[in-house]
Amino acid sequence: MDKSLRGWKPNAGYVTLVVVFILIGGWMRSLISTDIMQFSSGNHAFDDVTSVDQVLVWGRNRTVEPQSVVTRPEWRSFEGASFDVFLDRLDRECSWRWCGFGVGELKKDSSKPLSLSFWSVPYWSIVLPLTLLSAYLLVSKPRPNTTVKTQVPSNPQI
Repeated sequence: MDKSLRGWKPNAGYVTLVVVFILIGGWMRSLISTDIMQFSSGNHAFDDVTSVDQVLVWGRNRTVEPQSVVTRPEWRSFEGASFDVFLDRLDRECSWRWCGFGVGELKKDSSKPLSLSFWSVPYWSIVLPLTLLSAYLLVSKPRPNTTVKTQVPSNPQI
């Protein structure tokens, strides 16, 4: 058996590399389209994960109207990939934004009975560390076994 395939490090490195490729696919897709996955996160609340304009956005939506809560996961996709247009479409505004990172909430002048907040993270900030971790796990040499084996006589005499 090839020594490079033994141990947990190479296996974890391969799994991490697969996750990196999936994220890169989402990153490239976010350049041309916007994808939104919504799911229920409790009573009168639902979360959404949005891939738009090279950014992953996680949003928490709370409402007092039970009929507007997502009861089962929903996937929506549409053409266009502008984070600013996405924010305007949902009446959200960033209270802090830098290099793709951001925090925001529902615009103050909105009359909707919703409480919306979101956090955005650029794809590069996830892909780069995971790529480095994968490379480390795949390239690093395993530590030598330092356990001392003691021999116990098979027929101990009393």
